[in-house]
Amino acid sequence: MSKELKRLIVNELISEYKDIKNFIILNYKGVNAIQSNILRRELSEKDIKVKVVKNSLAAIAFKEIGIPALGQMFEASSAIATSNNDPVVLG
Repeated sequence: MSKELKRLIVNELISEYKDIKNFIILNYKGVNAIQSNILRRELSEKDIKVKVVKNSLAAIAFKEIGIPALGQMFEASSAIATSNNDPVVLG
């Protein structure tokens, strides 16, 4: 992946997550495509978005947002689930 593409992805992550009130980091390891689609559909019904992210790029984005410790939590296959609604539903 070129540096320019990585920078574009980081900028997209920054703009997407800088104002999000509620999010959790998911360990996506071992989840197959069918399970992933079911999970996304069920969460979408609750107005929760899930995005699989490249760990190193997510770490850079959260560092630039001002939450560097969060970037250290990304391991293995990670995804971010976000919602601007009730944080209990997200959990």
